[in-house]
Formats: sequence, C-alpha cells, structure tokens
Amino acid sequence: MSLRMDMKLLGAKDIENLLNRLPDKIGEKVLKQSMSAATKPMVRIAKSLVPVKSGNLRKSIVVKPSRKKIKGNHAVLFGATKKAPYAHLVELGTQSHVIKPKKAKFLKIFGAYVKEVRHGGSRARPFIRPAFDRERNNWFKHLGKEIGKRVDKEAKKLRKL
Repeated sequence: MSLRMDMKLLGAKDIENLLNRLPDKIGEKVLKQSMSAATKPMVRIAKSLVPVKSGNLRKSIVVKPSRKKIKGNHAVLFGATKKAPYAHLVELGTQSHVIKPKKAKFLKIFGAYVKEVRHGGSRARPFIRPAFDRERNNWFKHLGKEIGKRVDKEAKKLRKL
C-alpha cells in the first residue's frame, strides 16, 4: 500500500538547471537519492504509528524509487511492501463480513468445525496517511538540503578526476 502525492516545486527550474550541469546520469541519481532521503522522516513516523503484533508490517514500511517514468519526472513510493499484503486492511479497517472455506467444506476454528464465520470487522488504524500529513510541509525543506549535500559531494568527486 502506498500513497500517491503529486507536488509542484517552485524554483524547480533553478534546481533542474543545477542538476543538468552535472554530467551523464549524475543529476538524475542525485535527485532520486535526495527524494528518497527527504521521505525517510515519513517512514519513521509511519513506523512509530503502526500497530505491532509480529513486527512484519512495521518492517515492510519503506521508501523506494518508482520504476515508472512519467514524462521525465521522478517519483518515490512510500508505504508497505508486499511482505505485508494486509497493510491496507490495517490502514483503512474492514467491514463486517462472512468467511467461508474456499476449498474444504468446513473451517476449523479453535478446534471446532464450522461452515462459516461472521467476522465483526476491524477498525481503521491509520499510519501511512497521518505520517504523510505530519511531514508533507517539511518535505521540500528536506529535499533542498539533501540535493545541496549530494550536489556538493558529486562536485567534489568530479574535481578529483
């Protein structure tokens, strides 16, 4: 489960010009790394808010670069990986529903065999959306700092060549 966030950066042309002056794919690398680093505070907050039973859901919350390219734009994905396919059920909750066996004739529940079980549902325990809401206003500040650090680092590497 991930949250889609589209934002427009004012002053993006200046940053784009700066990154374009770097050779080859270095500017793209700097931008992708900076976006991932700027999203890390959201990951930390989400991990602190997630309810924990086994810890799998907490471990699955990550930020990673998107594989899709949209008109030269770059994106990062923030959310739970496939290691916790139930993340959306925790985030959004579930309604009351009936559970029936898929292949067998009966379900075994606490040692008893039954044809169906009425599940009462579960309340929502949001962790992704609140993390996003808390940190979204700081995201561009973090991004600017990360780009600055990484451009300086790459420029120093180029000077050594």
